[in-house]
Amino acid sequence: MKNRNKLIFLGFAEEGRPFYIGQTDITQYTAEPVRFSYLLFTKKARVGEVSLKVIRLPEEDVFFGECVKNGKRALYALSEAFERKVRMREAGRDVTYETVRVYFAPLLETYGFRLARYELGDAVDRNGEFFFYGPVYDYLLYKENICLHILFLAQRGELDFFLTEQPLADQPYIRGGKDIGAKYGYSISVLSRALCQELEEKGTAFGFAC
Repeated sequence: MKNRNKLIFLGFAEEGRPFYIGQTDITQYTAEPVRFSYLLFTKKARVGEVSLKVIRLPEEDVFFGECVKNGKRALYALSEAFERKVRMREAGRDVTYETVRVYFAPLLETYGFRLARYELGDAVDRNGEFFFYGPVYDYLLYKENICLHILFLAQRGELDFFLTEQPLADQPYIRGGKDIGAKYGYSISVLSRALCQELEEKGTAFGFAC
């Protein structure tokens, strides 16, 4: 089964033979008890179909791939690029105006930030070139010269975070700003915790005084 550079085959799970991703032995888990399972593809086999799933272990923050073929459970690690894509999809599963408001409530209630939501149409890059069908939503948190854009590409369930100087609902302008998504793992919860902690300890947001 070709992984198309997305997955690295580790081996078949056998009793007494662990496979580790970080400190986690992934042979101890299956798709059933975990919260997130992402079907990568199915492939016709001689008997039925083989389904390759990407699984997330929420408590360990670990992703891995698995499929069962001829009664054997094959295990895979994710490539760095593919794990980034999966993390973006997982992070964007339940993004709404209300969830963003709740995550960033301290900014709105204590530090004078404002929250706005815009629909930006299809996804385009910093040059305005189309790269995927929309809608793209911009959840904008802003105050004076601090503008945090949370871009949500709905059809892919993907998130990106950008900083700009002006609160403009313009996709090329936003994507031409400072891309901070990777720094916070494309996770709203990680971003909100880090930002609230910075404000509480230093009185700054991304280094800017508030």
